[in-house]
Amino acid sequence: MTDKFTLRDFLVYFTTGSLTVISLSVLFFKPLFDETSLFLANHTYIKEFSSLLIVLLIPLLYFIGHIIHGIDYQTLKSYKFIHKKLTKKGWRKCFIIEWIRIFLHFVMYKNRVIESILNENKKNKTWKSEDFFWIDCAILQKDGTFSSAEYWYTLNDLFKGLTIIFLLSFIIAFLTCQIIIGIFFFGLYLICNFRAMQFAEFFVQTVKRLINQQTTTP
Repeated sequence: MTDKFTLRDFLVYFTTGSLTVISLSVLFFKPLFDETSLFLANHTYIKEFSSLLIVLLIPLLYFIGHIIHGIDYQTLKSYKFIHKKLTKKGWRKCFIIEWIRIFLHFVMYKNRVIESILNENKKNKTWKSEDFFWIDCAILQKDGTFSSAEYWYTLNDLFKGLTIIFLLSFIIAFLTCQIIIGIFFFGLYLICNFRAMQFAEFFVQTVKRLINQQTTTP
C-alpha cells in the first residue's frame, strides 16, 4: 500500500508541481533568469547550501501539485453549481447561455471519471447510480484486484492536473502578448485534456470488466 501511494504521489502531485514551475519558467524566463542571477551574485553563500535547497525543493513541488489539483477540484464544484443553477432557473433554453454551458462542460467536466460513468450508464445501464460504481471499486480494492483499474485512474488524475497547468499558462501567455508560446500551451492543453478523457473511459471500462469477471467466475 505504501509503494502505491508513493508512486501515485510522484506521478500526480510531484510531476504536476514540477511542470507548473517549468511552465512559469517558460512564460517568465527573462525576468526570472535576471532576478535569480542577481540574487545569486549578491548571496554567493547560497551555493554552499545547494544540497539542502534541492531537498527542500521536493516537498515544495509536491505542495504546488496539491494546489493545482485543489484548483481542479474547485472547477468541478463550480461547474456543478453553474449547471444546477442554469437548469433550475430554465436559462439553458437561451441559445447563448447553453453554448457557454457546453463550452464550460468541455473545459471543466468532460475529462472526469463521473462523465464516463454517466455515459456508460446512459448507454448500457451498468450501474444504478454513480454511488454503485464506487461501491464496485471498493469491492475490487478489498479483493486486491483493483491495481489494473487504479493505473488508469492515476493517469486520469495526473492529466487533469496538466490540463489546468496548460490552460492557465495559455491564458497568461495571451494576456502577456506571448502569442507563439500561448499557441504552444493551448496545443498541450488539448492533448492532455483528450488523454484525460481517454484515461477516464479506460478506468470505467476496466472496473466494469473486472466486476463482470468476478460475477461470472464460479
